[in-house]
Amino acid sequence: VVACRASLVASLDDASARARAAAVPALARVPEVRPRLVALRHDPARVVRLAAAWATRATVADDAAAHAEMVRWLEVGADQPAGALRQSELALVERRAESAVAWAEKAVRWDPSGPSFHTLARALVASGKPEEARAALRRAEQLLRAPGDGAR
Repeated sequence: VVACRASLVASLDDASARARAAAVPALARVPEVRPRLVALRHDPARVVRLAAAWATRATVADDAAAHAEMVRWLEVGADQPAGALRQSELALVERRAESAVAWAEKAVRWDPSGPSFHTLARALVASGKPEEARAALRRAEQLLRAPGDGAR
């Protein structure tokens, strides 16, 4: 695990933007790497900046330029289920519960999958609707336990 993490951290300095961008999500939950990810919001390559902004979305609002670029990127993908889920996730971290619910409901309509219902449940909890959240979570669990890929 240590060697794998060290390799990923080293990839943050790789000459290849793809290698840097690919390492970011894998390191997003490693607290000691967080400052490096925040710094990558200003990488010369857009793909790296966006990966870093998304990985550090809980604090990206503190960085106006990175936040604006990420919001523009999210708007481009908002007409797809994955984009609606990302919009919901950002609304959750920015404490915009009603917006999070609206985006998650849109994702569920477009793609009634386990991940969509799970995000909806989180948004419903944030908006103070625990009963509806339980129902959405039960549906997510049913879908994720279903035979096959578990997505539907």
